[in-house]
Amino acid sequence: MNNILILILTLDTLKLDIDLAYKISLANNFTYKEEIERENLSNILFYKSVFSYMPNLSITGSYSDIKKEGFIVSPKNYSFSIDFSQNIFSPIHLRNITKSFYSKNAERFIRIHEKKRLFLNLLENYVEFLKAEKILVLKKKSFERAFENSKIFEEKYKLNAISKLDYLNSIINLKAKEIEYKEAIKNAEDRKWNLLLTLGIKEEKVLSLKEPEFKEEEINYEFQELLRIAQVKKELILSLKEEKKSAFSDFIFSSLSFLPEFKWGYYFNYQDTIFPKSYHYLMENFEKSKGFYFSFNFKFFDYPFDILRDRKNYEIQKIYLEKNLFELYEQIENALTSLNLAKDNVLLSDSYLEVAKEGYNLADAQYKLGKISYVEFLKAEESLLDAELKYISSRYDYIKYKYTLLFLTGLLEEVK
Repeated sequence: MNNILILILTLDTLKLDIDLAYKISLANNFTYKEEIERENLSNILFYKSVFSYMPNLSITGSYSDIKKEGFIVSPKNYSFSIDFSQNIFSPIHLRNITKSFYSKNAERFIRIHEKKRLFLNLLENYVEFLKAEKILVLKKKSFERAFENSKIFEEKYKLNAISKLDYLNSIINLKAKEIEYKEAIKNAEDRKWNLLLTLGIKEEKVLSLKEPEFKEEEINYEFQELLRIAQVKKELILSLKEEKKSAFSDFIFSSLSFLPEFKWGYYFNYQDTIFPKSYHYLMENFEKSKGFYFSFNFKFFDYPFDILRDRKNYEIQKIYLEKNLFELYEQIENALTSLNLAKDNVLLSDSYLEVAKEGYNLADAQYKLGKISYVEFLKAEESLLDAELKYISSRYDYIKYKYTLLFLTGLLEEVK
């Protein structure tokens, strides 16, 4: 798949649908790549903490002698030792395991959150570019119509067939349409570059986008229900809950840190003045010692400060979670209000466009019969253009607000 994406990106014209665009943005987005590596790192740290609780094996060997002015003062000394130990109970190690476990879960949720956030950002730029293209077509058509009218009015004015006022209005209208057309060109270009940068592309490309096919089902949840859904499905909140669990776990194990670390081990020591040349000699002719041992390590003076530190950190995590929930509630409320308004605007724009078309056709017929002035005709033309713009904007805005609300509540499915 990566080879196909590389081949596509070498083309001067990119023919994209929303799925292909999303694959390209995932492959090129540095933030998402960073989150993948962070998740991998958190998995490594978790397994490291687990295996750090496994038995430890230490093997050492040494050789020494002492010489003075070429004379050996003491005989050579060879030593060899093995130490095998195992933690039975260690609050510090158990804390590291639980902390890395919750961190691993938190990073997984953050990666999913970043993946969905990237899709939403791509979607917004995708539909904004489509909207800008359609608006550009309308503005171009309006400018061309104004240009044609200005030429006709210029000829009529030379023949004294129209008033000077109508002629001047045609010139002003042409200038206004020209400015709007240039603004639409700039807006389309800006939207294109926003989309290209979201795709991770810094080179000039021609974009040919397919209209996205989205599910038409409505979001029929009430505000309070959306809040409850967000608390159990929103990945950012789930990540913060894992961080809160981690902080609480740290506090529990810090509270237990007055208990001793309990470890047992087995040791084996060898020492001789002659290097063993065979296994038989090693086992029969040396000074050796071996045995089991148990150790208890206590913390007396610093563990109260560890408890205070971890308790404060837990309180901070609780506040941070509550803060993000409060901000999320506000965002959901704004998104829900915007979505409902966008839904109303879709219905209104249909009716508005139908009325504007009828009004334009009537004004066009009346103007040709000389029953209304050019200014009145321009008003009908402006109403039609405004209706067409609202019709386009309302549909794309509805898509944006709908998927924003899905993202904020965690209802947006993870895009594969």
